[in-house]
Amino acid sequence: MSWQAKQGPATFRGVPFFVDAVENTGGRQVVHHEFPFSEGLPFTEDLGKKGRAFQVEGYVVGPDYEAARDALQAALEQPGPGELVHPYLGSHTVAIVSYRVRQTRVDGGLATFSFECKETAALPSMPSSKLNAPAALAEAASVARSASVAEFVASHSDEPFAGFGGEVSMAASEVQAAMGAVKSLQGMLNIAAVSGVLRAKFEQILASSPAGDFVKLSEYIADFMGGLVNTVADALETVAKPFDVAGELLKLFGFNPGPRPSTLTPGGVVEAANFDAHTRLIQRYALTGAALALATAEFETYDDAIAARDALTSAIDEHLYTWADDTYLVFAEMRSAVVAAVPGEASDLPRLQVLEQQAALPSLVLAHKLYGNLDREAELIRRNGVRHPGFVSGTLEVLSRG
Repeated sequence: MSWQAKQGPATFRGVPFFVDAVENTGGRQVVHHEFPFSEGLPFTEDLGKKGRAFQVEGYVVGPDYEAARDALQAALEQPGPGELVHPYLGSHTVAIVSYRVRQTRVDGGLATFSFECKETAALPSMPSSKLNAPAALAEAASVARSASVAEFVASHSDEPFAGFGGEVSMAASEVQAAMGAVKSLQGMLNIAAVSGVLRAKFEQILASSPAGDFVKLSEYIADFMGGLVNTVADALETVAKPFDVAGELLKLFGFNPGPRPSTLTPGGVVEAANFDAHTRLIQRYALTGAALALATAEFETYDDAIAARDALTSAIDEHLYTWADDTYLVFAEMRSAVVAAVPGEASDLPRLQVLEQQAALPSLVLAHKLYGNLDREAELIRRNGVRHPGFVSGTLEVLSRG
């Protein structure tokens, strides 16, 4: 079909008119960056597609052209977008920017129109974003961990009276005590051996420094204690799921660091302050490690998610009450991120319910009765400690369909 055959009448808001010509413009929205004193090429930043604009030239003609003129003029003055049907351009939803009407005595019975319009959506399309709560929690935990290390380096004395060896021994003892608090690691890790490996690596780093150089000591200790949490977290991740990694890491938070050095002497005051700094940093590593674990955790039930969230927020509250310093704001923000991410706004996790099962049923039959399938039979047995899957009765914890 030829282009002439494709042409139809032009209309705006259903009002017809004849067309003489049309121009349309478009392009990209760009910002051109040129930097002072730079000899390199400037950079052009693309900010997206520019809306199309049309300059339409048309007319109405005939003995009754005045009625056609008034109808088109009224259509052009109506508020809001309207449909422009053009023989060259097709159909577009446009907003009128301006128009002109021309009539002359010589050209009686003719009114020419020239109007500018821009393509537009029928309804506003507002930019929208959806918070990725788990990613925000991971970011908040990373920020809190970095702030914890910075605060430790700033508060830790670089000239402990006990010297290099005494400071290393005190840090290593606290690390070993913290690892011992995670009972689930017993039998999985040789705590003394792991602590020994970490300590050996730590002392190897220190050995590369000039004797008596305390400038980097606090940074070395921070790395040493970070290795503790990473080792524990990596070990816990190897355990068959479901497993509360965050809850186990929180056991580091409640560890017993041992006797605090006496503050009766000037040297003891410094050692006690460093002892507190060690304890504080391990606790903060535990809190941020638990937060990072929750950012990727998969929960079986809504109740499990709420319990994990409450355990971490309670520990954060306790820590903020005990150690108020420059890290307060970042840990408060991490706490908010935990509440937003766990269990999350769109969570459809099943809820725990109590079932009184009077008659003994096989676990397969009970699972099908409860859920319509057998997918949760193993979970039903595990959660209730069923001794014989052929005879299940009594007070049971079961999940809603979720």
